Amino acid sequence: MIASLRDEAIREANNASARAVNAMWSREVEIVRSGGEANYRWTFAQARELLTTGKLNGIQVHHIEPVSVRPDLAGDMGNLRFIRQSEHIELHRKEGSGW
Repeated sequence: MIASLRDEAIREANNASARAVNAMWSREVEIVRSGGEANYRWTFAQARELLTTGKLNGIQVHHIEPVSVRPDLAGDMGNLRFIRQSEHIELHRKEGSGW
């Protein structure tokens, strides 16, 4: 029973995280499309790729407070930021955490 509740909480946090990450990308596309102030300094080529594909190769959305530590923030877009994939890997390596 306890394990199944824990598994369900993990599933919910992962689902909330995935929704927030997708929403972050969608919002960024709309900001760039409308000429608003983006959350990252995109190059012209990156902005074009973002508008074409909805995401960027080599850029990931990172949880500032890890979901493993703060599952309550898993779906909070205020807890997310765009970072280079290499930086993302290094941050997780330093934290000793998984994805």
